[in-house]
Amino acid sequence: MPLLVPGIGAQGGDLAAVMKHGQTSAGSGLMISSSRAIIYASSESDFAEAAYRAADEMRKSVNSFRFGR
Repeated sequence: MPLLVPGIGAQGGDLAAVMKHGQTSAGSGLMISSSRAIIYASSESDFAEAAYRAADEMRKSVNSFRFGR
């Protein structure tokens, strides 16, 4: 059963520790929430682009820790 992991991103949770101790040997098992960092990426007209960049950076960060890399 996957674990929901809130607090990564704007709240300052430790992504490295979560990935080290929470993922399965297959590199899965976690649903990482970073909604505040994405929702508030910008309050200007560039919101869509800023939100995309924030989400993409989180995805890249998560993937950099998968399988103990």
